[in-house]
Amino acid sequence: MRNKDKNKDFSAYIGKGCKLDGVFNFEGTGRIDGNFVGDVTSKDKLVVGQTGNIDGSIIVSELIVFGTITGKIESEKVTIHKTGKIVGEFKIKNLITESGAIIDGKISMQEKTKIIDLKNEKKDVK
Repeated sequence: MRNKDKNKDFSAYIGKGCKLDGVFNFEGTGRIDGNFVGDVTSKDKLVVGQTGNIDGSIIVSELIVFGTITGKIESEKVTIHKTGKIVGEFKIKNLITESGAIIDGKISMQEKTKIIDLKNEKKDVK
């Protein structure tokens, strides 16, 4: 499968090997497989791939983490898979973790929260 076809479902994409600093705004589903330093904002979904590394603040409606994030996160729903690591501070409503995920920091959960262990749930994205 060609890389172009593999990522056709993402409206914004930072590929493996890319190193970017700045502000990343997008609509639809965004994915980061490279290194990004700065602010990420979207009303939609962000996927941080296994090789993805973000150092900064993230404000999105949904966040799916396979890689590493250091910084502040605000999101309605955060899913952290077993290869995922988050270090920092987050404000969320729903937290879903897979056994092996690493969370180090301060978590503020807003009303109507739920925590689900992924070993009993289907996975969102690979």
